[in-house]
Amino acid sequence: MRITKSIATYVATQICNATIGIKTAALKADTQSLGLSLVLAQINDDLKKAFKKHKEYFQSTSNINFMCGSLKSIHIYLPENIPSISGYSRNFTIERADYETLLEFETAAKTLADERDIMYSQIESTLYSLGTSKKVEEQFPEAVMYLPAEATGITSISVPIQDIRGMMKKYADKKAA
Repeated sequence: MRITKSIATYVATQICNATIGIKTAALKADTQSLGLSLVLAQINDDLKKAFKKHKEYFQSTSNINFMCGSLKSIHIYLPENIPSISGYSRNFTIERADYETLLEFETAAKTLADERDIMYSQIESTLYSLGTSKKVEEQFPEAVMYLPAEATGITSISVPIQDIRGMMKKYADKKAA
């Protein structure tokens, strides 16, 4: 089977999701968990109870900015909404140690995103340059399990030949008449 641009893109996406994507998801979950615990520690218990019971009366957000003194803010999205004054985002001041932990998570996330982009483009270009599934099997066997089966139709050209022939015949008949 020929390796088309769409197949190379599909396989690169699948490999990146199965490798670096897992690490990225775990890092995101850790960041959100820490962020949520920092936020919930600063919200009054009565407000939490009222928000939980009567969400329809509150504006809410999951868009949070964490600040520590004059340092730049760190922005995250929480896995759940919290009460908000503006309805868009909410700012929280946190301790230096928590700020540094969130900053480490943010830096790690940017590094993973950059590595994913590099990995994706290298896999895609390698597969596309190999050209066929046989060459992929020989030179990049790790990618074979992500190749779509020929039966999936990804490599087949979905040109409606019968429709084209019918239209050609239809207009050829009118021209002759």
